[in-house]
Amino acid sequence: MTTKTTIIITAVFNPEQMLAAQEYMQRAVPILIHGCGYCVAAHSMVAEKMSGVPSQAVNAIRNGEIIQDTKLAALSIFTRRLLQSRGLPIDSEIKEFLQAGYKEEQILEIVLAIAMKTISNYTNHLFNTPIDSAFASYALNEGQ
Repeated sequence: MTTKTTIIITAVFNPEQMLAAQEYMQRAVPILIHGCGYCVAAHSMVAEKMSGVPSQAVNAIRNGEIIQDTKLAALSIFTRRLLQSRGLPIDSEIKEFLQAGYKEEQILEIVLAIAMKTISNYTNHLFNTPIDSAFASYALNEGQ
């Protein structure tokens, strides 16, 4: 995916082009499930260095561990469930997500994040996008 295309998609998704912790979670879960090495490295670096996402949350999501922040954990769990169910979470999962302090419109934001990251991830898979040197230290290790 070209940088120009990424900027256009990101601008539609986030006009300020800054990843808040919640937006990172919305993007991180799909990229890990899709196995996009480029996106994992890039978003991990941006989340930690530029967006102030707690390191514990970044590492937890990368390693499949529990996120200590309960609100971010609820977002990660719901996003994963939305992906796994192909957009058909059960009512109790929606209720739990909303009880964690989120709103219904944020469910649509997650759907948009999944759509955006699916396009990006598949494009990177098809064209074997190499990881930029700026993101190299955030690349997943084999088996991670």
